[in-house]
Amino acid sequence: MKKIVIPDRLLNLPTPWCFTSSIKRSEEIENLEPVTKEIEKALSVLDLCLQDLPKITAPKWQHLPEDLELYWTFVVESISKEIPKLDEFDYSLMEEQLKRNQIEPLSEAMIEEAAETWIAGIARGITRNTIRWLQKALKSNKDPKFISDFLSIVDRHWQQVDEYLASLLISKSATIAREKAFPLLDLVEKESSSESLKETATTYRRLILDSNK
Repeated sequence: MKKIVIPDRLLNLPTPWCFTSSIKRSEEIENLEPVTKEIEKALSVLDLCLQDLPKITAPKWQHLPEDLELYWTFVVESISKEIPKLDEFDYSLMEEQLKRNQIEPLSEAMIEEAAETWIAGIARGITRNTIRWLQKALKSNKDPKFISDFLSIVDRHWQQVDEYLASLLISKSATIAREKAFPLLDLVEKESSSESLKETATTYRRLILDSNK
């Protein structure tokens, strides 16, 4: 069976960012206070995730049953109950959970496809959670250093991630940092090959300027 390697940076993430269950992770994150320790932890998690996300690709849905896509979210949660953290990933647990969801007969290709899809989804979910929590925390905390650190992380990674995540990073940067995000927005407008991302940068610049009138 193909060896699936989870990038080292995504192993041993701190609580609650390490949880694979999106429900548990979201509930725990909701209770975090926007204090220095938690913000530093979240910034570190975001940087680690953005470094490794380009290495994780969800495979095309080829071997698993087509109808499984319709209830994959529920399967993901059932797998997460047995594999609560990414560094606890185990093929046998993945196989067992697929069987419990009545996905049989199973082939090695099906287990591999499920594992890679599950890992990619968890990694992206953790990244989205971190970005959105940091938006809330930094708007509350307002520490210029943390805002600068967030912008620095986005500046290093926005060109390496997919367009959806890049757009999320750019829009949240503008929302959090306002005028301090202008150098980033300038860079996106000048260097991005995506017309959509350029439009996002232009739109947020205009919103910031209009709000200052």
